[in-house]
Amino acid sequence: MIGLSTHGPEQIDRALSAGVDYIGVGPVHETPTKPGRPAVGLELVRYAAANAGALPFFAIGGIGPENVDAARAAGATRVAVVRALTEADDPESVARELRFAVTLPEARVGPA
Repeated sequence: MIGLSTHGPEQIDRALSAGVDYIGVGPVHETPTKPGRPAVGLELVRYAAANAGALPFFAIGGIGPENVDAARAAGATRVAVVRALTEADDPESVARELRFAVTLPEARVGPA
């Protein structure tokens, strides 16, 4: 599997013909795992949802239980997380919560 990180609409557009298997869209929020990389916000997630077509994408960057609903509402059906799991007291529970939020978007997992 070959993935490509994207940080703007033009990169998403180019990825469609790049022969990759999926793209990462982000960082959606500022995150210490991408120092110096500004957050792209949910607008880029919306752009990917509207323009990526059959190319799967993952919203990535600062995604956790507190904001996964917003990413889902913006069109993300997949998320990639790091800190939400590595810094969790109960990573298994958080992983279950995130999966539930992405697969059943009507389920609330965090603050409104």
